[in-house]
Amino acid sequence: MHKVNRMVEVGNKMIEKYFSPQSQYRIGFMQPPFNTVEQLHMHIHTLPLTCGGLRAWALSKAFITVNQVLSKLTTNYPSSKL
Repeated sequence: MHKVNRMVEVGNKMIEKYFSPQSQYRIGFMQPPFNTVEQLHMHIHTLPLTCGGLRAWALSKAFITVNQVLSKLTTNYPSSKL
């Protein structure tokens, strides 16, 4: 879980640096079958999402939060050092 938490730390630093304090955003990951890259990588989305069509639908269905990822990792890999 350490790697995921470290990713979130870096993401939060990027948000502080590049986003205004009033910005709304979400941090998370895409889950299969909508992920197109086969390694763990994090997304930061500004809100509201302005894309439409299939992309908006996929983002609403495939996006999972950091807490959801950590819960899945804890359940599936209890002794892992991820």
